[in-house]
Amino acid sequence: MAKTIQILAATACFALMASWTAVALDADFGPLMARIPGGTNTLVILNVDRIIGSPLAKKDKWQERRDNAFAAGLSILPPDAERFVMAANMDFDFMQPTWTVTLVKIPKKRALSEIAARWGGEMDRISSRDAVKLPDDSYLIPFGENMLGAYHPGNRQRVASWLRQTDRSGDRLSPYIEKAVGFAEKNGTPIIMAMDFDNVISLNEVQKRLETFEALKDKDIDLTRLATSLSKMKGITLGVTVKDRVHGALVIDFDDDISFIGELAKPMVLEALAKNSAMIHEFEDWKCQVEGKRIRLSGYFGRSGLKRVLSILDAPPVLQEHLHDSPGAEPDEESLKRLASQQYFNSVTGDVDDLTKKPKGKDSVTQSQIGVWFGRYAGKIDNLPLLNVDAELIDYGAYVSSSLREGETTLRNVGGRTRVRQQNAEPIYNTYTRWGATGRYGYGYGRARAGYATASVEDLSAEQHERNRIRTEERVAGASSQRDVLQEIAVATGEIKRNMTVKYEAEF
Repeated sequence: MAKTIQILAATACFALMASWTAVALDADFGPLMARIPGGTNTLVILNVDRIIGSPLAKKDKWQERRDNAFAAGLSILPPDAERFVMAANMDFDFMQPTWTVTLVKIPKKRALSEIAARWGGEMDRISSRDAVKLPDDSYLIPFGENMLGAYHPGNRQRVASWLRQTDRSGDRLSPYIEKAVGFAEKNGTPIIMAMDFDNVISLNEVQKRLETFEALKDKDIDLTRLATSLSKMKGITLGVTVKDRVHGALVIDFDDDISFIGELAKPMVLEALAKNSAMIHEFEDWKCQVEGKRIRLSGYFGRSGLKRVLSILDAPPVLQEHLHDSPGAEPDEESLKRLASQQYFNSVTGDVDDLTKKPKGKDSVTQSQIGVWFGRYAGKIDNLPLLNVDAELIDYGAYVSSSLREGETTLRNVGGRTRVRQQNAEPIYNTYTRWGATGRYGYGYGRARAGYATASVEDLSAEQHERNRIRTEERVAGASSQRDVLQEIAVATGEIKRNMTVKYEAEF
């Protein structure tokens, strides 16, 4: 589909439960939302209290496991946060944020000097406010007694501009983002993610991409009308509700009636996800509804699916880690190193385990998509905090990350290699000989001459067979590369686990 669905695919799933009305924020989220800068086109809101109070959270003891980011896929949730807001300006062409602002409400004030000392940061003062420049290229700034904000990347001039801008009152957010904010408070949905696509997509791009979609081939639909409607996409919003299970609803909003698309909506969305390396297997089982100016998909998330969705935007690692507020005596150096090393090891192996799992009966996740997750999880490993982590474990993490990146390159290039080989394949001809008239000779009158004639005809069936053979060969090579990478990582994991267990006399 057009870039409309390309963007949908890259963001993978942002949703709402139905319709909403913008309302005033209460005191819980109000101070955080006041610090969201203008230019925000991507927003994540988490109501931690509602998540922790859910039946699923109580059953799986999420409160006790918050130090591991709930170990349930909620990887961007800081362990000590009560409310969490992340705003970003996303470059939709490359699906990378140009800047990210993370804001959290916490129970009590943190001492910046202790944060700087613990994480190797540097104290600073920007726009009349105390700040810490953190090693992960972000600035940390307190707002009052129980609110912290982080700005990434750590460009001092941009941080100062953000502070000056949000010190003033006034409307800064787009109408679409404002509605998502209102929905979070009005309906109490604990996880809201929204993206504003105003003026992102051109009609020409939509028309070009629609021509490539298998879901539209031989279908009785007005492509001109479809392209026009898709080019008027307003945004995508995701709402996630945590009860006995994790339920998600994905809404794609348009400024034009899209209801005529009917039953084609779901296959188009799924194909777009697969084409753009953003397919998550749960989507195949989600229900799809098309009403007026909205396409809505809804269904349940598994742990892995939710984890992959939330990996699109992640809180700065140092912001997550320093929010731990461990009571009691300060641990000694050896205990601190053991705890940091265990956490690092569990984080790396948890990501690798997620990549190793293959959903049963799900074939729509392409090798290119797997390559995307390889790269994304390599980035997560690269960004893990390293303070007090055993040097041998750091080397292990670097090895895992580099191995995943090599796998990413191989898997993401499967489609390209296949196309190049197919295009360069020589035509296949069938040559045969038969008895018959082969020509004329003589002057003026001439006559037919009987004999054997040779003819060649392009064998289209054989050429298609050759294209299929090339495609299969590349897929097998990609799958083999994927297995090799994961097997080599498994061997390294077993070795480092033994070494660390012996060294620290503790389970890893």
